Parts: sequence; structure tokens; C-alpha cells
Amino acid sequence: MHTFIAVCKTVPNPTQFYLSTINSKEMAKIPIRNAIQEKLGIVSCLNPMFFAEKWQIIALSIEWYSYFGVNRQIYYFISALKGIYDMLKVYEKEKLIQIEYFTVPDIKDTDSRLQLDYHDQAGAFNDCYLNYREAADFIIVHDSDDLIYLNGNKFYQFFIQTWISQPQTAYIHFISQFAEVYSNKTLKNFDINFTMKTLNFLPITDRGKSIYNTSLIETVWSHHATVYDKKLKPKIIQDSEGMQIHARYFYDINETLIDNVTLISSLLPTDIIAINENFLQRKQLLSSYQSIKTMESTNRYYTAIDKCVQSIGGDNAEIYGCRTHYACKIPRFYNVHCIEARQTYQKYQITDSLNIFVPKSPSKPVINLNGCSL
Repeated sequence: MHTFIAVCKTVPNPTQFYLSTINSKEMAKIPIRNAIQEKLGIVSCLNPMFFAEKWQIIALSIEWYSYFGVNRQIYYFISALKGIYDMLKVYEKEKLIQIEYFTVPDIKDTDSRLQLDYHDQAGAFNDCYLNYREAADFIIVHDSDDLIYLNGNKFYQFFIQTWISQPQTAYIHFISQFAEVYSNKTLKNFDINFTMKTLNFLPITDRGKSIYNTSLIETVWSHHATVYDKKLKPKIIQDSEGMQIHARYFYDINETLIDNVTLISSLLPTDIIAINENFLQRKQLLSSYQSIKTMESTNRYYTAIDKCVQSIGGDNAEIYGCRTHYACKIPRFYNVHCIEARQTYQKYQITDSLNIFVPKSPSKPVINLNGCSL
């Protein structure tokens, strides 16, 4: 399944919008959404969050991007443990992030979800990009465990200078440097300064994430964008300019063994201290919520999901077809409270071979008392 964007002419300021075909009597009423007009400078669009249980990397990521100048971080939300959801709501009230409840219709007769790439990353990224393109000068597409660093520079000035000095730049691209990091499990003992000192870079690199100039790029993807102007070329960030840390391996440590963890990295001491100070100030607010105060990082889902996804497609595949999380059978955990995005859809049969599914109402969060699901 792919994301397609259609452009069509309408009357000025339409109040209703329908889709149909020439010979069909049925019409599908499509909800109208106006693009965000608030001036934001830099927006980041995040990969949809599902089965979220590692709260530390989420808190670190939000504080990190806020410190380096991202005006709004857009969290596409499928499911997360309740403590994490409540934490996100606090950050949303602080206007650091915006939560977008994200659902995918489950059309049984077409196995619609099994035709998606992962969990419809393309749909979420482009929905976010189009929604905030008029508001932002630059949009970053990334995961919560991707930490972009530009040698201490705040992002906006670096981006501006890049396009002034290199106007033929299509977008800024990073090589992903894999890393492992250790962290305390509880909010009480979590310390960003300590966590970043355990950062250990691994001998693994891969294509990373990108920053897009919204005046140049029409659509985006997880790593690159389609560039229609062939004179434009991506700028690859060199080691001398910065890096993208991919904190792919995020380990919990036993609270009683903190002194035994080797502090490996002396990376970015001034910036890390400032980020940690911001978090410590916010920790007082977070601690006032019982569900956040008592939350602990868990590993109920992460390993099972990772193993399942790696088994889809490729050599010796256990599951054939698109590499999608919707093919995974994840166990339920009773009495584990999880918040999930839910939405109902209305079917319009336009022709014998064309069905359009339209949301009946906006997606909303609901609580599941027996663990997370898609």
C-alpha cells in the first residue's frame, strides 16, 4: 500500500468535498482539514508510536529537540503504556509536542493492514508534512531514538546558513550512527546527564534521517524525499559538522547497580547539562501525576516486535509479504493499562472495484486494561 497525493481545483474556501466517478451515483464525503498556519520555524514529524514502553528515550528525545530549537514535535500515536501517554499529555500542555491519534482501517476482505509498509509510515509522515508545511520553514522526519546533533549549533541558524551558502541543496541528510545507552528505569532516578555519559557508539552505520526545506520538497519519506528539480542535490552531513545518534539499543539498569556502570562518553557536556537541567525542572511537574511517577521502563513488547518484523520477507522468511507490524502476533498482558488510538470508518462503494473508507469522527484515545494492541 502506498500514499498518493492528488491535486485538484476547487471553489475558494470549500465547506464540503466529495469524491466520485462519472457513472456512479454514490459519493464519498471527505473531511476537510485546513493546514496549520501558526508560525513555527522548525517542526519534527515522528514515526507513529506503538506499543511504547521505553519512556526514557521519549523524554530524552522531546527535551533534546526542544533544546536545539524545534518549535513543535508531532507525535503520531497508535498505542503506549498509560504512564507514557500521560507524560506525552504533559509535554503537549507545555506546547513542546502535539499528539495526533493515528489509526489505519482494518478492511477484512482486502487484508488492508497487511499491505502496509511497517505501520503506514509513509501515510503518517506525509500527513504531518502536508499539515505543517505552511507553518514551518523546515521539517525534520525522524524516530524518537534518533538524536540529531550539529556540533552545539542550534538547528534553525544552521539550516538557514546551509541554504544561503549552498542554494542547490535539496535536503540535509544524516548517516545514522548506531549506539547503545543505559538508563535508570524510574522517573525518580532518571538523569539525562548520566544516561548520555553511558553512550557507546557501535561500528554500525546506515542511512539516516533528513531535514526538509518546505519551499523545495513536496512529499517525504522516512529517509529521503523525491526531488523533482534535478539541479538540487542532498547535502550529506560530515563528521566535522555533526551526527545522527541512533540510540537503537536502550538498556535499563538495576537501580542498585548504578555505580557499576562504566561511563563511556564525554559527548557534548555543556549541551547535555543544559538539557538535563530543563528536564529536572520539568520532572517536578511530571512527578505530580501518579501514573508517571510510578511508571517503569519495560521490555514486554520490544523484543517480540523486533523479532517478528525481522522474520518478514527476505531470505528464510517466516512470514511472506509486506514488512508490516500488523502481521505480528503480539501477546496480551492482563492488568497492564494501555492507551490506544481508535476510530470507526464509513464505507462508500463508488464502483464494484472502488471502495472508499472515510472516518466517521476524529480518532480518539481509549484505555485498554489488558495491554497494548494495534
